[in-house]
Amino acid sequence: MVIDSTQTYAYAANFIYNILFKIRLSDGVAVDSDAVIGPVCCVLNTAETLVYTGYAGGYAVYTIATGALVTHDFTDTGAIRAMALDPNDQTALYVVAKNNVTNTPYVFIYNTTANTLTDQIELDSFGDDIAFHPDGSVFAVCDFNDAVGSVWIYRTSDNALLHTVATGKHDRGVLRWHPNGHRLYSVNKTAGTLSVIETEDYTVVATVVVPTSPSGIWIDA
Repeated sequence: MVIDSTQTYAYAANFIYNILFKIRLSDGVAVDSDAVIGPVCCVLNTAETLVYTGYAGGYAVYTIATGALVTHDFTDTGAIRAMALDPNDQTALYVVAKNNVTNTPYVFIYNTTANTLTDQIELDSFGDDIAFHPDGSVFAVCDFNDAVGSVWIYRTSDNALLHTVATGKHDRGVLRWHPNGHRLYSVNKTAGTLSVIETEDYTVVATVVVPTSPSGIWIDA
């Protein structure tokens, strides 16, 4: 789920009912919806005119004003877990998924204007979430791994791996940057913890135990 900057609407992908919902936060009413086969995630562009949703096998783009389908891409991806737009290049969509043929985990990078795959980053294990630093210089990916639990930091300009941060076991990881970019938060569902990562040297400076298995985070800044 993603919430707009005015905190007026939330956009939620419902995998069970095959629907992308637009929900008015003041009363919780779904004011619009689009049929999507197996949506698992969604993201807004910076201008908040488009909403992107990932599903099994591709992504779809809708206009927020009318709900009309702008474009969609049927790719070789499967089991899409997360997506993010480069804050400095809104045509670059980063998709955490796997190759349907080889089952190899990747971050796929698409040009959404041309609907073309421009690059891909092979991961050591299946990824679960992706988030860009506020200035767009780096992005973080967490793994989908009950045994280890890692966050990888990549440089956006060349997709080079800069850091691997051990966090906690998670069968559903969530990443969020603080708006000032000084800290990165990793939700570790299986471990039942929240890792606070200092971005000056990418070390875990605090581990917060959460009473129940966490599966999301919201930063009120």
